[in-house]
Amino acid sequence: MRVRAEGAIALTVTPAAQRVNADAMQVRVAAQYPAMKLKKYTPPVDATSCAKFQISLADGAARTVFVDPYRNVVLGEQDADWTLQGVAVRLHGELMI
Repeated sequence: MRVRAEGAIALTVTPAAQRVNADAMQVRVAAQYPAMKLKKYTPPVDATSCAKFQISLADGAARTVFVDPYRNVVLGEQDADWTLQGVAVRLHGELMI
């Protein structure tokens, strides 16, 4: 599943007895995106939130990958260049003289 920037991102998970650790989730993300470089990990903010991994791909594209912290499943990704913040950064850079 791909998460698009034009829709509201509401990725929630159903809590289970135990969460997997961040290292196990990073291994899962690396398996799905073999040439990725990890930029940032954001742990879940509450029991129903997903974990977020900000990565860059081999071609330099930025992605945010969402992982279920209980089942260690990649839920989706978001093209970081098309978030509100990503667009604002690009516009700022392009409009600077």
